[in-house]
Amino acid sequence: MGRTSFAIRVPWALLAIGLGTAGCSLLASTDSGELTNPDRDTVDAGTDAQTFECAGGCDDGVDCTTDVCVAQDQCEHNPTHSVCADDQLCDRVEGCVVKTCSSNDDCDDGLFCDGQEICDPTADGASPFTGCAPGVAPNCDDAANCTVDSCDENGNACRNRKRDGLCDDGVDCTSDTCDPASSQADEDGCLHAETNAACQSTCFPNATCSVGAGGCVMGTPLVCTTNDACVVASCSEEAQMCVESQLDEDGDGASPESCGGDDCDDTRDSVSPEGTEACNGIDEDCDGDLDEGAREIFFRDLDGDGFG
Repeated sequence: MGRTSFAIRVPWALLAIGLGTAGCSLLASTDSGELTNPDRDTVDAGTDAQTFECAGGCDDGVDCTTDVCVAQDQCEHNPTHSVCADDQLCDRVEGCVVKTCSSNDDCDDGLFCDGQEICDPTADGASPFTGCAPGVAPNCDDAANCTVDSCDENGNACRNRKRDGLCDDGVDCTSDTCDPASSQADEDGCLHAETNAACQSTCFPNATCSVGAGGCVMGTPLVCTTNDACVVASCSEEAQMCVESQLDEDGDGASPESCGGDDCDDTRDSVSPEGTEACNGIDEDCDGDLDEGAREIFFRDLDGDGFG
């Protein structure tokens, strides 16, 4: 029985007997707590997960091997030397045996991501008993900052998964993608495509996107015209069209008397029917009177004593 199967089945021995299973046992998944089949493995092929089944199971009866279903009806039995004593190696057939390595194959644990173990008693980290030295893990760094780099044990390969979200340049009008293989990619492996459509609108139909400018360059606005001197035409993004409003040059909310309004001076925003009179000779409230209610009478102080 392989190491993985043995280690997991022991806690479930009574359950397996109680259920009366024959030929295979139910195992507890360490992730979800659900019961799973030991002769089925899920392999991440880099994009979509694939599930394989090995009819008859993968148990080789050797306690120190890890038995894995790596493809449909294809098993691997990887030696796990760490379960053996310090002076032993895991032999795929004999199990844990007292042995000094004679080749790299004697030291190989069958795992890709920890590198190729070597038989060299003089190497750094070599076991004084077996002569095996640890391997050097593969370098999966592709030097692109927009990828998530990992080692895929099931696929025996490095995985460099692209993540467009890591390419955000902070410019709202660019389309940011991770493409390290492109000759146009920046030092992070990213492409930043300027998208003019993201800037254009009803009132600014010719706006452009510029990374150098940090965003949208609005350009010339849409010109709205009218033949009525008392009407102002302007573009409304909300209405998505040109709209018209009464002339109000000083912006005080009242149109001039010349256009049928009640603003007696459309050049001063302080002058309108809602204006407040001040003592300045100007009719602020457009009622035809000057300075009413704003005058104060003072007496001249001829001797300078503060009193008139």
